[in-house]
Amino acid sequence: MHPRLFPEIPGSQFISFYPMDRRRGEHKNWYKVPMPERQRQMQDHGEIGRRYAGKVRQIISGSIGFDDWEWGVDLFADDPGAWRRVIDIDLTAVIDGTRLAVRAMRRAGNGGVIVNLASLIGLYPMAAAPVYAAAKAGVVHFTRSLASLAGDCGIRVNAICPELVDTPLALAMGEEQMAALRASQSVLTPEEVAAWVVRLVEDDSRAGAIVQITKAEGGIYVE
Repeated sequence: MHPRLFPEIPGSQFISFYPMDRRRGEHKNWYKVPMPERQRQMQDHGEIGRRYAGKVRQIISGSIGFDDWEWGVDLFADDPGAWRRVIDIDLTAVIDGTRLAVRAMRRAGNGGVIVNLASLIGLYPMAAAPVYAAAKAGVVHFTRSLASLAGDCGIRVNAICPELVDTPLALAMGEEQMAALRASQSVLTPEEVAAWVVRLVEDDSRAGAIVQITKAEGGIYVE
């Protein structure tokens, strides 16, 4: 108990802090989500956190009743390489790819549609993967910021935010885990995600639109 009440602060080179709350504003309330979905989200949360075992140390401080936030999270690490790779792959590469596509479409002069891949985690904070969440949130807001291209040159940029998708990458969670998620209808198929990509491409009225895709609710446009 003593180490939990009086934790030893690591002498790490890199430190990050952020507050957390499962209620955000008037409409986003994790406590109102059905229990099976809450369990699935916590399971995903834990799986992502375990990827950083031994690389990032986390200290959580509860603040319920003392602050507007439920708790605070401190992250400590000596090697920023993993964080930088996440940003490079999940945000910088998306920005570069979009810029190249817009440049080519402008030269062609026929307009076009770009659908960026974000993530459900880009819409909600995730203590287990804050850098990944920040990168995907960056994709969301980068996409929204390009909505004016539709009027300027007929290029629409949209993004999808799917929850866990049944792909070879997801198999890193383990075959048994994936089998359980499939059985409980808690994981998307690539076809379900692709269907929304096609829908965005075909809908000329959407510019800068963001679609949240979950097994439970399907696709929902988010503001």
